[in-house]
Amino acid sequence: TSTPSNKLTVNGNMLIGDPSTSVIPSGYNLSVQKGILTEGLKLEVSKSNGWPDYVFENNYQLKSFEELESYIKTNKHLPNIPSAYEVNYNGVSLTSMYSKLLEKIEESYLYVIQLEEINAQLEKRITKLKTYKQAKEIKD
Repeated sequence: TSTPSNKLTVNGNMLIGDPSTSVIPSGYNLSVQKGILTEGLKLEVSKSNGWPDYVFENNYQLKSFEELESYIKTNKHLPNIPSAYEVNYNGVSLTSMYSKLLEKIEESYLYVIQLEEINAQLEKRITKLKTYKQAKEIKD
């Protein structure tokens, strides 16, 4: 542009790399071959997509262990995460993937909490059984 607003202003698309082997896909303004090295990167999250704190809402339907196991056995990936084929074919939005990975981390914490509750119940039952067994042995 003839009136740059920054040290580098590009009015249009920009390709970094060999133009004979790379094309800027429709809907994008920048294409970089061989990758980008940076010390920092900030991704903006659209308000419409949100951030997955919805996982902690009371009405969130966490899959049962059985449903999750069945889904994984059938699909070979986690629910709401794209398959390897999808990523290879379509690529993946980093913002979307970070959000989905956080959703899985938060769901994992909910599963851990469930397992801890089950463990605590089992420990109580074991303690009761031991107490019962000791009382029975004393009686006999």
